Amino acid sequence: MIEAAIVEVALDEGSSLGVEMAAGDQRGDSAPLVSTSLSGVISSLLAGAISDGDSKISVLEGLASLTSPTLAGAKINTDGVSFGAVVNALANNSDANLLSTPSILTLDNQEAKILVGREVPFRSGSFSTTGDGVSNPFTTVNRQDVGIELVVTPHVFENSDVRMEISQKITNVINTPVGGTAFADVVTSKRTIETTVLAADGQTIVLGGLIQDDVNSTNARVPVLGKIPLLGALFRTTTNERTKTNLLVFLRPTILQTTENSTQLSLERYQQIWELDQGQTSEPASVDDLDGLYSGQRPK
Repeated sequence: MIEAAIVEVALDEGSSLGVEMAAGDQRGDSAPLVSTSLSGVISSLLAGAISDGDSKISVLEGLASLTSPTLAGAKINTDGVSFGAVVNALANNSDANLLSTPSILTLDNQEAKILVGREVPFRSGSFSTTGDGVSNPFTTVNRQDVGIELVVTPHVFENSDVRMEISQKITNVINTPVGGTAFADVVTSKRTIETTVLAADGQTIVLGGLIQDDVNSTNARVPVLGKIPLLGALFRTTTNERTKTNLLVFLRPTILQTTENSTQLSLERYQQIWELDQGQTSEPASVDDLDGLYSGQRPK
């Protein structure tokens, strides 16, 4: 019996703080005359409001469409100077804890493989055919396995030690683009371990680990004005992002020398399934209870 435990803890934190201001004159051009906008949000909002006949509705619609700012305001004067300001303040964090425990039973010197996951379609190409003046587009798709895959070949020595040839693969689908780049298809992360180890019967060993800490800080500011102490905060935007990932892979081999050992292992797993399903413990299962495994009977 080969049991693996994949433990992954990921922490994502992000914060953004900044001020954007703009002012424009209706008597001159419709574009703002003065702007400290670093992303173009307040500038485009003010310019649209000045050029719009119903400026009040335009400003309200524009402010309502803003997602990240916590404070925004504008004053529109169709006969004079209009101005507006946006305070961007956003903080976010997400935690993820992945614990997977795949296990597989195999004979000595025989390769075993277990895959727990799903098939994900990946676009491999596209083309179109033309017939009778009609264009027919086609897209070719390849499906690949995404999940946790364990391939192991054990070799038992003197019924006490096990040498294992191991291939461990962990793939996940990433929900968001990497590095702010948009992708046409889905993006996956991949972690692979290929090694040969020696372990005693029942010994838990660690195959490998990953400790990753990424810190990204971005500071956008108006030249000269953004460096003024205290007052410079009105002319800059600061964004901080941090991603921490801890990944460890453990493995434990157990030698089942007799039929009784295999039966006892089956009983233990059978008991765990019922306890998990019913939400309560029951009396220890016996060999006779295994007869009801496929009929859905609860252990006596």
